[in-house]
Amino acid sequence: MGCNTVGFVLTNDKDPFKVFRLIKESIVLEMKKETGEDFLYRVFKKEQFTSPACAISDITEMMNIDFYFKGDYRSMTVHLTCDNDFNDVVKGKRIILSLGCYGESERLIKTALHGLSSLGNTYFTPNDCSEDFKLLETQLITA
Repeated sequence: MGCNTVGFVLTNDKDPFKVFRLIKESIVLEMKKETGEDFLYRVFKKEQFTSPACAISDITEMMNIDFYFKGDYRSMTVHLTCDNDFNDVVKGKRIILSLGCYGESERLIKTALHGLSSLGNTYFTPNDCSEDFKLLETQLITA
């Protein structure tokens, strides 16, 4: 098992559709910034970016959000029921995001956490092997 870039948001609101919508909106906005395009069809026409798609596992209560960003295939894992993970950092109910630690992983996790910041405080570590989480200073986005 390799190292991952990880973040989490403290929240009781774990509606998977809302969580996916917030993450997708933030990633698509980042794609628009990266390409300098205002219209989605032009962003996705670049063939280096794809719209995030979500697969939900009802048994494990987690999601995989898959997309291409700058030509790299990325699969972000979203854990909805791991409330005891990282309790040494801060206690509370949480949604955990994880992405393989390479390429734009820090940027993408921070982008997704920014999207989720309307749900609660967000925490980030660039490398979960260190587990050195920091509270992110984010502007709240109203959902």
